[in-house]
Amino acid sequence: MRYFLQSYSVTNGRLEQGLGQFIEARDQAILAAERIARTRAGVVVMAQDCDLFGEARGPLKPIATFGRVPGGAGHHAARAT
Repeated sequence: MRYFLQSYSVTNGRLEQGLGQFIEARDQAILAAERIARTRAGVVVMAQDCDLFGEARGPLKPIATFGRVPGGAGHHAARAT
């Protein structure tokens, strides 16, 4: 399993997607998202299965959201804040 953080910011009243990043451990991903959410409009943490070589297997699945994110970005995620 690997984890992906997607941040969002507000520019000119519009919610815009920022750069995303992969993180290897769930607890590190959640802590990083909490930290990033302090300076961004919102963050979604997503999980993805991977094989023994780190190759992606299956879709990214939202597991937590922090702050404001676009509709649908974290609708299956547990709201963390």
